[in-house]
This record gives sequence, C-alpha cells and structure tokens, in this order.
Amino acid sequence: MKEPLYHFLFAGLLVFLVFWLSTDSQNDIVISQAEVQRMSTMWESQWRRPPSKDELQRIIDLRIREEVLAREAITRGLIENDSVVRRRLAQKIENFESDVASMAEPSDETLIPYFESNLDRYEIPAVVMFRHHYFSSDRRGAAALADAEREISTLIAIPTDQRELMGDTFHEGHDFEASLPRLARVFGDDFALALEDSITTASIGTVVGPIPSPYGAHIVELQHYVPKHLPALTSIRDQVLTDWRLSQVENTKDRFYTSIRDKYRVTVAGPSD
Repeated sequence: MKEPLYHFLFAGLLVFLVFWLSTDSQNDIVISQAEVQRMSTMWESQWRRPPSKDELQRIIDLRIREEVLAREAITRGLIENDSVVRRRLAQKIENFESDVASMAEPSDETLIPYFESNLDRYEIPAVVMFRHHYFSSDRRGAAALADAEREISTLIAIPTDQRELMGDTFHEGHDFEASLPRLARVFGDDFALALEDSITTASIGTVVGPIPSPYGAHIVELQHYVPKHLPALTSIRDQVLTDWRLSQVENTKDRFYTSIRDKYRVTVAGPSD
C-alpha cells in the first residue's frame, strides 16, 4: 500500500492482540508517548521528513480506530479461527524472545566450534580451467563420439600453443574457468563427474576425453585446477557470524517453545466414527 498511515494498522493490531490476551483492562486504550514517537519515526523514515501536526494527529486517530475495531472483533470472536492472525502472533512472540540472541557478539572461541561443525557449508568447491573441442550430437548424430575419438590423437600431436579449435561451435563457448557444480549445470552431472575423475589422474596440460554430455562429445585440454578447500575463519568471519546468530535465534525459539509447551493440555481429536 502506498499510503504510509495504513502501514501501521496490521502491526499495531498484532501488538494489541498480545496486550489484550494478557490484561484485564480491555476497555482502556492508552497510546503512550513512546508509541507516538515510534509512529512519527516510521512516517519520517518513509517520507524523509517529520509528520506535520495534522498528519501526526491523523496517524494517532487511525491507531485508535484500529484498536477500537480490533477489540470489538475480539469481543465478537471474529479472530478465533483466523489462521493468518494466529501465525503472525506466533512469529511475533518468537521474534521477541529471540532478539537478545540475534544481538549477541560471540568471541572466536565461540565461533570456532560452530565453524568446525559446519565445514561443508563453507567449503569452496574445486575450480577447473579448460578448453574443450565440441562434437555436436545434433549435427553428427551417433557419429559425434567416434569423430571426437578420431580427432583426439591429432590434437595431442599438435604443440599446445599451435592448437586451434576442432569440431563444432558450443552455445556456451569453448573456454571455461568454473567450479564443478557450475560445470554440472552447463554440461550435465555425468560430464562434471567424468572431468573430476580425469583431473585426479591427469596432469595440467593433458588432453583428456572424449567426455560425453547431453550435447555430444568433448575433447578437453586441462589448463589449471584449484582443488576444493576451506577458507580460514578470519577471511569469512562475517558470514560465519551471521550464520551463528541465525542458529542462535532458532535455538532460542526452540528453547522458548519447549519451556512453555507443558503449560498447555493438547487434545487432538481422531477421525469420527
């Protein structure tokens, strides 16, 4: 919605519902100075200026209108089966309880065990640089692989700095420097796996293949290879810190839920006879 005044309505309703369910003063409406300031600040953040006196009064009037109508809706039982409001209230209380965890500033002694228990998340995949000579199955049909096998010995006999491209034009180009996961997206999983196997047994500068793909066959000249590796914690500390904070938020939510779950008797009705 473009009108900023209405941006406060749903958020205000959720705040009120929590208050309503926890107090007996259900006919008292108090708009605190802190809340007025909050609404004024929200207006200013959107419009890059403070609200005028009339605009601020309109914000307050809308907030009061919202609260009166919300209380009447609760009184009439209109939200009892409203899954959207229920879900937002659950999210609000979880987020409130997890604010402290999200602001925590851990030391490296705290981050290191988290980092070491999540190494797979931070591993940098292997990167391979190569040129490939492509033999298209669309153009050559079943002969694509045989054509590539016939040409590979010719290519190997040519000095590296004198080699020219053989075969057909490939839609993604012929020179690559990419991770194996990206190559799998371009050439298919089988090609990436076969290339990875070739790298483990061949030296840089070697011609390998032909390697089949869904597009045909490829003769590959290996030019450079960087194995997968883990970066030092110091080089990715900000990322690890963000992930750690998110994990703490989720852990706090789980602990909070566990702490209050036993307060409620839950009955789940079975299917009717």
